[in-house]
Amino acid sequence: MIKQLQIAAVRLAQRVMGKGCSSARGSKNPIHGAAAIAAVFALTGPMAGPAMAQNPAPAQEENTSPDGARTVATHADWTVRCGPNPQTQAEVCYMVQSVTSRETGRGVLQLAIGKFGPEKRDLALITLPLGVRLPPGLAIEVTGRERRKLPFERCLRNGCQAQLLIDEAVLSEFKAGVDGRILFYDLNGKPGALPFSLQGFTAAFAGIK
Repeated sequence: MIKQLQIAAVRLAQRVMGKGCSSARGSKNPIHGAAAIAAVFALTGPMAGPAMAQNPAPAQEENTSPDGARTVATHADWTVRCGPNPQTQAEVCYMVQSVTSRETGRGVLQLAIGKFGPEKRDLALITLPLGVRLPPGLAIEVTGRERRKLPFERCLRNGCQAQLLIDEAVLSEFKAGVDGRILFYDLNGKPGALPFSLQGFTAAFAGIK
């Protein structure tokens, strides 16, 4: 079922990609407003990954990106990466899952989870392509669980971003879940949904603690 949803979702997401954001909200001083989080998240680089599937590169390849982040482990559909924080140069590890379009090779969704920001809280940073409609924000849901609505916080070069605090309730849902969806609206107000996988979540999360 998730494969059919992915195919439908990417067609909608492709209409979104390559366009500017529809509102100034989230794009006013986007980097300076949350410099610490944006800097750490930049370690993930452009949204990239397997074509509409969660299938990270093998950990043993020690894949290193231009920003210095390297793959240290792969757990099912999640990759654990570590690299220097651009501000402090301290080692930072996070888990990431990316979804790309098979037709264009461009990213349509990226989730990165780690201890971000000056308070080093457990956060999920959710990035969608530029061109999503900002005022409604997005929603994240795990199959059969509560739907959580989130505002877009900022727009960066690689997309518009929202963040979710990983508290005990969210953590329990993610560990028990199999998959979920990111719900959003395009510039024309049409709803879209991008599935993501929770397979390997528990092991990957343990690897960044």
